[in-house]
Amino acid sequence: MTNKSDTSKRIFKAIMLDVDGTLVAHHPLAQPTPRVCKAVRRAQELGTLVSVATGRLVEGFEIINQSLQLKAPVVLEGGARLYDPVEKTDIWTAYLDASEARQIIIGWFRQGLPFGFNANGISYNSPSMFEMKKQEVRAMQAGEAEWMDSVLSGKVELTEKTLSLIDYDMVTHIISYPLTPTVAEGLRKSLHRFSCIDVSVNTTHYDDGWCVYLTHVLATKQHGIVEFAKHCGVSAHDIIGVGDQEIDYPLLMACGLKVAMGNAVQSLKDIADYVAPSVEEDGAAEVIERFLLGN
Repeated sequence: MTNKSDTSKRIFKAIMLDVDGTLVAHHPLAQPTPRVCKAVRRAQELGTLVSVATGRLVEGFEIINQSLQLKAPVVLEGGARLYDPVEKTDIWTAYLDASEARQIIIGWFRQGLPFGFNANGISYNSPSMFEMKKQEVRAMQAGEAEWMDSVLSGKVELTEKTLSLIDYDMVTHIISYPLTPTVAEGLRKSLHRFSCIDVSVNTTHYDDGWCVYLTHVLATKQHGIVEFAKHCGVSAHDIIGVGDQEIDYPLLMACGLKVAMGNAVQSLKDIADYVAPSVEEDGAAEVIERFLLGN
């Protein structure tokens, strides 16, 4: 653990945590530990706004929120959506440029890449992505398979026909995984010609694979923080940001206290005010206890 600045005397009004690799381990069924849940509950009882900024969709967020019971608005889909977990409604949403979304989706479909995206509340998956998810169901235990099957039932497999039915004006994000580092970096470079997208390359829980995550250039986690702060009436300077991946760089840059997990990529640790223990060591709980609960 490292601490670049003395923040022990500061009072923070909110904390914004990444999910996968920060709040929970990199696994689709991972749940927050009892220590993390206790720290979150105690911080909320003391009046702190506890929130998350994640690439997950609403469904993926609700899985962990059964344990966390967050009350403050949360940033979903990589910064494209500000969502009220109590009312279960959207507060703010940003969409990709329709022309660019169409070019990328059709191009990746023709290349046979594994990818998925959300458009007007519908989750679409390329054939290879859809097959991968079906294999996941077959590999899981009975109870887990039922859960994965229910998630899969809400997804649409992409075909030449469905490509013409997509509402490209309502695409919030596009994600491709699992990829090798070389393929992921090649995809990143191929996207330079698009002026209205933000691209991040991150690791995943899929056999140490990598993913490429796209949102509108004005819909990063940083923009999600701005909308969160505006909606909640707090200053970004009074928010703690915690993350572990490249996609969390804008999150940390937007916050008054930048915290990188012990398992974070080096670029995040380089800008962090504090490096917490890893997700396996309940680093998220340690951050809440240290900076919000005064332990």
